Amino acid sequence: MRPILCGTDLSDASARALAVACEFAAQRGEACEVIAVHSIDEDADVQQGRRLLEAHVRAANIGARVRAELVIGPTDTTLAALALREGADLIVIAASSKGTDLGPTAARVPATTTVPVLMVRDP
Repeated sequence: MRPILCGTDLSDASARALAVACEFAAQRGEACEVIAVHSIDEDADVQQGRRLLEAHVRAANIGARVRAELVIGPTDTTLAALALREGADLIVIAASSKGTDLGPTAARVPATTTVPVLMVRDP
């Protein structure tokens, strides 16, 4: 079973996107894994980033297998590369609601990958 990637910036909106990714995984069955991906800058504290990501996953996980992956680099390119490496067939991300405009990351991710991208908008 191919995994689902979920990009997260550790925000509440990203927690909702992770919940949606988990719902999709649950529909696919127990063998489907969600990979929660958080990207950080090269000069960021890796240990703190990992702790925050793991806490985010624990708080948002709703019954699917979720693996936390911390990556270093720009979110759009690291998500695209990880999706290819893991064989993911879906990327789920949060998209901020600023009128009809997407946030900068949400606008770049679909242009960077051939994997389908589901954007979860703010309510």
